[in-house]
Parts: sequence; C-alpha cells; structure tokens
Amino acid sequence: MPRRPKPRIPNKVPVQPPAVIDPSQRYSLPEVCAILRQSPAKTHRDLAEGKMVPRHDGKRTYVLGAELIRVSALTDEDDQDIATPRAAAASRLTA
Repeated sequence: MPRRPKPRIPNKVPVQPPAVIDPSQRYSLPEVCAILRQSPAKTHRDLAEGKMVPRHDGKRTYVLGAELIRVSALTDEDDQDIATPRAAAASRLTA
C-alpha cells in the first residue's frame, strides 16, 4: 500500500502590513518587509548600509514607525544622498 504524503504546512505565517503606520510603534523585521514591500535580503542590506536605523532589544531587531515613514517617503535622489556620506566616512576610516 503506498504511503500518503503528509500535508505541507508552512513554517512561517505571512505578515499583513498595518493600514496605518504609528510613528511611536516599533516593528519587527517581517513587518518592515511587509510594510515596505521588499524582500528580507533587501531589508537587511538597507539596515547594513545605514538607510534605516535599527533598534535592538536583546537579540531582536526592530525599526521605529517614524523611521519607516521617513524611508518610505524617500525618492531615488534622496536615497543616493544618504548612501554617499556613509560611504565617504567609511573610506576615510580605512585610508
């Protein structure tokens, strides 16, 4: 008698973005990905490049709602202005 396959149950529950972003609330990284509609890899890259300022509570990483509002309002030109000073500062440290 053939074995029946087990039903596939996803291990992660999809996160729905909130209708309104509260500036005083902190959001987890899955919530940040859902709000900004970007992949977790892109979110981590933005955090590493300094485009978003993270807040840490123990091992957990959060982003404040005010920071999400600021980041979501940026244009491509603003995005370049943010990345350039950080890259310049990093090059000064290594030189």
